[in-house]
Amino acid sequence: MIFNCTVYYVNDPDNNRRYKTEIEAENLENAKETLLKNQNVSEIDHYELALGDECVCFIQDGVTSVAKDAFFNRRDLTSVIIPDSVTTIGGTAFYRSGLKSVSFGKGVKTIGKAAFSECVELTSLILPESVKTIGSYAFSACTKLESITLGNKITAIKDHAFEKCESLTSIVIPDSVKTMDTWVFYACTKLAKVTIGNKLTSIPNYTFPNCEALSSIDLPNSIESIGTNAFADCSSMTAITFGNNLKTLGNNIFNRCDGLTSVTLPNSIESAGSNVFYSCANLKSIFIPVGSKERFAAILPEYVDLLIEQ
Repeated sequence: MIFNCTVYYVNDPDNNRRYKTEIEAENLENAKETLLKNQNVSEIDHYELALGDECVCFIQDGVTSVAKDAFFNRRDLTSVIIPDSVTTIGGTAFYRSGLKSVSFGKGVKTIGKAAFSECVELTSLILPESVKTIGSYAFSACTKLESITLGNKITAIKDHAFEKCESLTSIVIPDSVKTMDTWVFYACTKLAKVTIGNKLTSIPNYTFPNCEALSSIDLPNSIESIGTNAFADCSSMTAITFGNNLKTLGNNIFNRCDGLTSVTLPNSIESAGSNVFYSCANLKSIFIPVGSKERFAAILPEYVDLLIEQ
């Protein structure tokens, strides 16, 4: 087999020193060994080995960051191997690339804005335990992404991180996550199962709108507020369990959730925005604790006729 090989060097932003060659080898590992045999590896940023329609990129061990736009729109790139030395993946580093697989090293802490956005060939990802922050739009519009495993040290998920991941079927938000921004799972139309960790205190505005396959969700006791349109247009939703510390409901949270026929609200609720259950065509009952009807009538005046003490 003939591999087309390219070596890129550090401190060479215009790739003037780029080295290209062809290597005959029995497999990828043999080609890699041959390529590096006569190279000063301390000067290498990354290297690529291509065979037919497959192109594998190896970030050189010792490199600490993948630069912003490093592989922007590289449709020919199908795989990347990221070593443990890399701590940061820059914004739009692999935006719109042809990646089918990503092997993350154990040192990655930050995945930058739109780093893997529109990588439409990705089907699954496992993030290392080291990751602490997932940036805005980091994996947005990865339309074939069916599964992603989040590490247990993630503390922040930024806005639009997974929006329009149309093939994503389930997500576990680990207990380590303390903040999650808006629009994180917008239009994940096949997302059917969501598990939320017990450190998150808020479901922000527009977190799960248009998640059409989401039929039920259990919110942990840590959740104190749910933002505007958080579950709007979740047309399959038939059940939601609220935690016992929920205090605030935003506007239009369950807008057009036609599958809801009843909900049970905890006694902890103190305030609500307007039209919390707007256009929930089949909602017939809102169950509240015994002795709380007067208080809930003031909190949810549009739904007085649906309030039932139990």
